[in-house]
Amino acid sequence: MFDRFRKAFFHLMLVTAFSSPFALSAHAQTDTQGLVIGVVPNLSARVVIAQYQPVRDYFQRTLKQSVEIATSTDFPSFSRETLKGNYSMVITPANLGRIAQVDGGWSVLACLEPGIPAVLVGMADNPNSNPNQLSGKVLATSNPSSLVVQAGIKWLKERKLEVGRDYKLSTVPNDDSLFAVLRSGEAPFAMMSRGEFLAKPELMRQSTRIVSEMEIVSGFWILTNPKMPVAQRQRIRELLLAFPDSEEGKVFFASPGRSSLRAITDAEMKELDVYLEATRKALAP
Repeated sequence: MFDRFRKAFFHLMLVTAFSSPFALSAHAQTDTQGLVIGVVPNLSARVVIAQYQPVRDYFQRTLKQSVEIATSTDFPSFSRETLKGNYSMVITPANLGRIAQVDGGWSVLACLEPGIPAVLVGMADNPNSNPNQLSGKVLATSNPSSLVVQAGIKWLKERKLEVGRDYKLSTVPNDDSLFAVLRSGEAPFAMMSRGEFLAKPELMRQSTRIVSEMEIVSGFWILTNPKMPVAQRQRIRELLLAFPDSEEGKVFFASPGRSSLRAITDAEMKELDVYLEATRKALAP
């Protein structure tokens, strides 16, 4: 009993300290004693855990078992922990979800709607929207493995601008740093999602502008561990489909940038294969 309490306390401290994800075996993630939902660290761990609290509460109530939200320090770490089987379920960008599916056998349940607009952002006092301004310069990003950035790079390539040949990627620690790089003049443009742009303080946004909406990429995917028993996976799928109509679901989908869940077609899954090589490279240590 004491050992179980000590382990549970240790896991809670890991999330609270934001230092690493839950390091549990795949078996521990798929039994009936508890569910660990891994959520990609697109925001700070504190914000991630708070945003997905309604998801935790819903599954804990309906499954009548303990449910925890876990995250990691960055996208590469999160992807590695996913492939190790250290989560029961994951909520992750579509390109990382496809890698989990193809490389790890994870099962796709649904994706969050709406899709995510990938935008090119520049300074407000620069009226020139021509992406050719990138020639010989750098493009600022905070996460080269994100689907937003991968889709943006593809969009630029279609306009005869190829990374490594015509411009370089400048990777900064976080989204706030993207605006600092723009203000410094080091990069004419930065890539981010529209939601990330709108989440910034108004004064910060007033000094910049959205130059172009490059593409709308798939919303986050929800997948289950390949070692999860079939009956448990089916039960979770049924509960997930009912989630939007629950009280917890109404709270979750009341947040900006979320509206519903939907199924993912095989064609949509295969469309993401064009990003797999570049995503794997960006995730590499």
